[in-house]
Order: sequence, then structure tokens, then C-alpha cells
Amino acid sequence: MYSCLSRGVVLRGVLFAGAAMTALQAQPILAQESDLQDGGLQGSVLRVPEVVVSASRVPLPSTAVGSAVTVITGEELENKQSRFVADVLREVPGVAVNRTGSFGGLTQVRIRGAEANHTLVLIDGMEVGDPFNGSEFDFSQLLTNDIERIEVLRGAQSALYGSEAIGGVISITTKRAREGFSASLAAEGGSFLTRNVRGSASAGFEDFDLRVGMEIFETDGFDISPSGDEDDSSQVRSANFRSAYRPAENLEFRVNGRLVDREAETDTQDFVTTGEAIDANTDFEGQEINLRTEGQLDLFGGAWEQILGGAFTRSDIDRFDGGTFTSGSVGSKRKLDYQSNVILETPNLMDTVHGFTVFGEVEQERFENIQPFVPTANQVEQTINYAVVGEYRLQAFDRLFLSGSVRYDKFDEFEDATTYRVTGSFDVLETGSRLHASYGTGIKAPSFFELFGFIPDQFVGNPNLEAERSEGWDVGIEQQFLDGRIVADVTYFQADLFDEIAGSSGGGLPSTINLSGESKRNGVETSLRVVPFDGLTLTGSYTYLRTSEPGGLSEVRRPRHTASFNANWSFLDERANLNLGVDYNGETDDLEFASATTRNRIRLDDYALVSLAGRYEPIEGVEVFGRIENALNQNYEEVFGFETPGRAVFVGARVSFGPGGLQ
Repeated sequence: MYSCLSRGVVLRGVLFAGAAMTALQAQPILAQESDLQDGGLQGSVLRVPEVVVSASRVPLPSTAVGSAVTVITGEELENKQSRFVADVLREVPGVAVNRTGSFGGLTQVRIRGAEANHTLVLIDGMEVGDPFNGSEFDFSQLLTNDIERIEVLRGAQSALYGSEAIGGVISITTKRAREGFSASLAAEGGSFLTRNVRGSASAGFEDFDLRVGMEIFETDGFDISPSGDEDDSSQVRSANFRSAYRPAENLEFRVNGRLVDREAETDTQDFVTTGEAIDANTDFEGQEINLRTEGQLDLFGGAWEQILGGAFTRSDIDRFDGGTFTSGSVGSKRKLDYQSNVILETPNLMDTVHGFTVFGEVEQERFENIQPFVPTANQVEQTINYAVVGEYRLQAFDRLFLSGSVRYDKFDEFEDATTYRVTGSFDVLETGSRLHASYGTGIKAPSFFELFGFIPDQFVGNPNLEAERSEGWDVGIEQQFLDGRIVADVTYFQADLFDEIAGSSGGGLPSTINLSGESKRNGVETSLRVVPFDGLTLTGSYTYLRTSEPGGLSEVRRPRHTASFNANWSFLDERANLNLGVDYNGETDDLEFASATTRNRIRLDDYALVSLAGRYEPIEGVEVFGRIENALNQNYEEVFGFETPGRAVFVGARVSFGPGGLQ
């Protein structure tokens, strides 16, 4: 299906020479590499070196990555059967997830104790966060259909990606068309009158490929108010596509896109007596559009690559009370970028390979605040920001990998910023060990709402805010035993945040301020993967996290202890699969938001969520599946005052045809 250009990418990605490719160009590799890992080698220890697309401006083999990164494959998503990406992320070391009540409620993901808007989310290279809310991404809209892999890159990455990447990056790659025609359609239903339909279709040729995926998730939900009896429903309808055209072996054009339409019933909150959610006839509707197009030209046999790209993001949110429009927000972002990669081999000098990347972008953001009953609160703002990045990568002796990057950002509204990052990885082949470490700085620009937002009698923004700044480092060791049947990793991390943006109620209406002093985060991440025999895989993780605000209090919604365990058994020649997952979330502080009480903090109890999933393929191209979520019917809270779902059961079936069987 693929031309010499793409086949060369596969070879260079495995041998590190692929450091000259962009993340998006690497994505054709990932589907092919996944075929090797998830097909004939399923359950065995032998594996093709994994390619990581988010840890650099170009893809790297996992052995060359100095930062801490976790990769979740599409097959793992199918085995776990989680319909929301946020639920899968609970198993990742260093990650905490909080959902406000029902499935459509605001869902935040925090990495290593950083704030939710410190996590940059990329889908097929597109930045998908809401520009109005400081590019924070609401994970309640993100379903797992058609995802090839998820990478969670931890630690400050602003030197690569700019603002929003203080805590880390979550990079998602959707599936790409394989050679020939294929299609898949699945449907399921279950508890809370939940209905889910998803499908995909693809066509792949020598010079062109296209894949389209869609999913509809609807549920009547449950009452998120502890004292009410009104179910809160939600719906998410999403579609995505990936396409590529190769008019010549050294030239490729790519277009990716994503559309989301969602709505959810919500409840108001009692800010006087209890701080809890109370039944109300309120809801919101949201639409998101993400598009990216780019062209890549390879010269001198791939030694010099040039990529010119453009992207567009728009997020519209409308809120209603009793069917009456009450407020809205619109955020949009336009971006033009250029990247040049050069690779140089010096075999006579320590057998080294050098990679150089220069990247530049111009970004225009537009924000609109809509208050139909208070015209004076309506605002429209626009900013233009510029950035340039330089990155250097070195491989020596086939075991030492170093990288360094620096980024300069020129902002309209804030002081210009320079961030940098260095990483190292050393492979001790004789003992099956790999040492990895990274150090980086980060920035986070204030959101439009923090700067200029206005809610009559409730909130006013602070246009004098400064950008948040951070610096952090980590160091760890990955160790293999029994020829790779056991792989363990232990990483220590530490980060300091300066000028943290927080709410303030002094001197009039509630607003925002930059806190003086440092917010500190440190801890240990551990992970373990064991393959006792072919077909059975056991994985586990544990994270210890300590956080503190400048005043010394622990930061809210950051549990000190989180852990996970997963057991996956594939049998009957891989036609059947059983999966058991356990996610533990330790005690954590939260805010009460009740003016009638003197306390403003409350302790949320720890909890463990157990899930069971199974699937079976009785004949080729037909699969039946089912799962139980919260199997022990745990009563818990992720956000104070909001109920969570109890035990739930879902069953469904899928049919597919085309190369590779089930897609």
C-alpha cells in the first residue's frame, strides 16, 4: 500500500534514523508496527522496537526516549472495552481523573499533580483543547472508537509544544487505512438506558488512503444530585477522518479532521448550605471542530525533510436554563507552522547519528463571551502569538541517546518566554537495564476567561495576570527480567510551579490572582508488566504523589496514592479474550463551596473500581462482547457533592470485513 517513502520511515523509525520524521508522518508506521505486535506476535515476548511520536518533534524508538511515557495500544482499548478515554487513563502512572457526576459532566485529567489545563491533548497532531478555557480539554467528549494508540508523556514539555504542556502531553493517534477496503459496525446497550453505535470505513491504495470513523453514545444517565430523583442524560456524537495522498515517492499531503456534537443535562449547586448538586432544568450544548492539513517533502534520500502545515480549532458552548439560552462561549485558533528536519550520520565518530530540527509557528486565537441578558458582559478578544523551536538529538554507540530543545514564545498579552528541555536515555544491553532522565521548564498562559471573563454579580477577570511558570525533572530505571517477560520501571519526579493562577474573593467580586511563592509536586511512579505465558499479560502501576500550595496545604483532587492492576487473557487462538481491571484512587481533598459552613475543604474517601470485560469471535468478522463496570457497586465521589454511577452492565456485537479481520 505504502510507497518507498513510508517504507523508509518504518526502517528509520526502528533504527533511530527515523528521528528526522514528524509525528504525523510516523503514524503510518504505527499501524504497520501494531500489526506486528498485535498479530502473529500477540502474547509473545518478541517485539518490534516501539515508536513514540510525542516525546520529540520527530518520532523516536522507545529506547531513545528520556522522558517518562506510557503507550496504550488499540488492542488494549478493545480488550478493556472502556468507551471513554478518561477511564483508560486511570491506569497510567502519575495520572488522576475527576468527572463531575454523570458521563457528560466535565472530566479533568491531571498529570503529576499539575492542573487540568496544564495537560496538552493532541489527536492526530491537532491541538483539541478549548481556546476559550485556556486550551483545557474536557475528556467527557472523547470516546475510544477508532483509536490506534494513546501516548501519555509526563513532565514539562513546553520547549516542544509551548503553553498548556506544563504537566505533560496526551497524544492520540487514530487508525489509518490499510491496503484495500474494510468496514466495521458495532452496537451495544445496557444500564442507564445507554445506547452506543460506532463504525468505520477505509480504503487504501498505493498513492492514496482514507479512513472515516464515527460513534454515537447516548444515555439517560442517573441523578448526579445526592438528594434528587431526576436523571441527567447526555449524548456525544463524534466523527473523525484521516487521509493521505502521495503524488511522488518523496512527497505526501495529509488531511485530518474531527467533529464532535454533544449535549448534557446538568444540575446547579447549592453554594449556601450543603455545597452539593441540586436538581435543576439546566443543560449545555457543545460543538468542536478540529482540522489539520500538511505537506511533506523529503530530499536527499530522506536526510532533509520539510513539513508545512496549517490547523483550525473551534469550540462553541451554549448553556440553557429551562430551555432559555443563558450564556455561551466561542473559542477558535488558527495556526500556520513549518518544520525542517536534517539527519547526519558520522560512523567514524563513535558511530553517532545527529538529528536537527527547526520549527516555527504563528497562531491566532479569538475569544467571544456571550451574555444575552447583560450586553455589557459580551466581549470579543483576539491575540496573535509567535514561536520558534530548535531541537538536537544524538545517538552514540547504539545505546546512548541525548536530546536538547529550546523554544521562544512571543505573546501579545504577556511577557515573552523562553523554555528549554534536555533528556537522556542509556541502554545497558548486558543487564537488560535502561536509565532515563529529563529536565524541563514550562509556561501556561492565562485563559481568556481568567483575563477578561465577566459574570454579573459573580466573577470578573484580571487582565493583569502573568503566565504560570514551572521547572521539573525526573530520573528512572527500566529493568527487564527473563528475556523481557518481566519489565519494571521506577521513576522519581519533582516539579515546582511559580505564579500559580488561583481564585480570589477579596476586594469585590471574585476574580483571579497569581499566587506568590511556589507550588511543589514530587513523587514516585512505578509500573510492572509480566507475561507468565503466551496469551496472559499482567500489568500494574502505583504512584505516590505529594503536592502543596504556596500556603502549605495539599492541592485539591490530587490523591496521594493511586494504583491499578490489569489481567488480560487471550485464548482459543485469540478468538476469545477476558479482561479484569482494578483502579484504586486514594483519599483526596476537595473544596466544599458552602458559605453557611466555616470549613472550605472536605476529605473524599478512597475507592476502588473493578471492571470485567469479555469478547468472543464465533466466526471470522463477527464478534460478541460484554462488560461490567464498577462491578463491586462502589459508592464514591470524584468531585464533592456529585453522585457517580453504580454497577453497570453492557452487551453488544460487531461485524467487520476487510484485511486483518476485525478492525
